[in-house]
Amino acid sequence: GVRLLHVLEPRVAGVPAYVDALGRALAVRGVEQHVLAAADAGPGTEPWPFDAWADSLTHRVWHRRPVDAYRIAAEIRRLIASKGIDLVHAHATFAGIAARVCHLDVPLIYQPHGWGHLSARTAAGARIARLVERMLDPRTDLLLTLSAHEAHDAPPGRSSTHVRPVVDLTGFRSLDDEERQQIRAAHGWAASERVHLCVGEFSHRKNQVALARCWRDCAPEGNRLVFVGDGPERARVEQEGGRRVEVAGWRRDIPHLMGAADTLVVASLGEGFSLVILEAMAAGLPVFTTDVGGSEAVSLNMGAVCDSVDDVVAAATTSALPDRPSVERTRLAQLTRAEWSVDKVADEFLAIFRSARAMRDAPRVRSRGAQPVATNGSSPTTSAVDEFDSRSCEWQFEGP
Repeated sequence: GVRLLHVLEPRVAGVPAYVDALGRALAVRGVEQHVLAAADAGPGTEPWPFDAWADSLTHRVWHRRPVDAYRIAAEIRRLIASKGIDLVHAHATFAGIAARVCHLDVPLIYQPHGWGHLSARTAAGARIARLVERMLDPRTDLLLTLSAHEAHDAPPGRSSTHVRPVVDLTGFRSLDDEERQQIRAAHGWAASERVHLCVGEFSHRKNQVALARCWRDCAPEGNRLVFVGDGPERARVEQEGGRRVEVAGWRRDIPHLMGAADTLVVASLGEGFSLVILEAMAAGLPVFTTDVGGSEAVSLNMGAVCDSVDDVVAAATTSALPDRPSVERTRLAQLTRAEWSVDKVADEFLAIFRSARAMRDAPRVRSRGAQPVATNGSSPTTSAVDEFDSRSCEWQFEGP
């Protein structure tokens, strides 16, 4: 069998939800799994129940500083030795850094879940994020990407294996008209108004500030925008949107909110794969999104992919798709759940893991990381990875 170590920093709901769904499906298939996760998941978050399926769960404090990456790397190596790990699966930017700052004796699978440079607030931050990925790329044995967008942004010369997203859609369904009206009434949503949801952590990459501003200036009356989530950009979203938007915070009843709303709007600057798009379609909700990872799942009868935030607002507030009958919403929701079932995707992952495990028995060359090119065109004698200053301050780009 395969002994797998998941490494992740569960600060943002998307990545731990993904790992939880994947872990549960693999456990049913007999995969031995261990989890190394950050202990400080962040304010307002709750521990994820990885221990419901993981053979072991290890928490370590992690503040996103380079010194923490080296400390987590040492913990990864300890778990490899003590648990007999065959494969390490690093999820998202900072787990990917920690898993690659030091050499591992087992194959490393890296899944970025949206590249770090997409979360950078400045051009300089984006360049730093890209540079870090290029330096660490030689220590990646297998790169998994969720969309063509994500594969396109991989380090130069790096090929990737496309995988479908793992998302548990069992709780999402289309509601009948009576259920919808009951939920809308409970939230103070008038039957005559259109309710549009935007779901996700408030962050630079999710671009909710621009969406709130555009909604305030451009959305016709009778259209309510409800933000579901929380995060560092919340105050700016509330300020920009004013009375035209509603901020509901994190909610446990998102499937019901989706079933009762009229559309989902996504304004992201970039995504590996926006899982909320699949969740919305599984609830029969039309989706209007910018051109990011996951938008390829939106067919013409399920919404539209737009060039800008302005276009997203215009399309969502004028489309006739929200007016279709409940029987049609139900039919489309069922198609989505069948197409993106966890069982299908888990079998694909199992085949990938079994193939990657064979790398362990192959001769492995110790990598010292990428060799940067000097400005005069000569090859430096030291590795950029080995020269990285572990005493420097926290990395100044966001990332899940």
